[in-house]
Amino acid sequence: MQWLGTWLVLFVPWILLVLHLSSFWSVDPQYSYGYVVPFIAAFFFWEKWKTPPSGSALSGKLLSLMGASMAAVLLTLACS
Repeated sequence: MQWLGTWLVLFVPWILLVLHLSSFWSVDPQYSYGYVVPFIAAFFFWEKWKTPPSGSALSGKLLSLMGASMAAVLLTLACS
């Protein structure tokens, strides 16, 4: 149950961003590939985190993940 809040914080901004950008992707044929990008990103994320990093590298990865999550939230707020 505690993971639900984490998933909401991490993925709701991305879902909102994809919904916002889908209007641009459907209008401009040059960006029609945009619908595939979230799935490719999710695949690469899944492949990267199949094997967890060692303990010393985990703190750096955690800091990077927190920074990317904060950037996603701020980008979503700026786009709306």
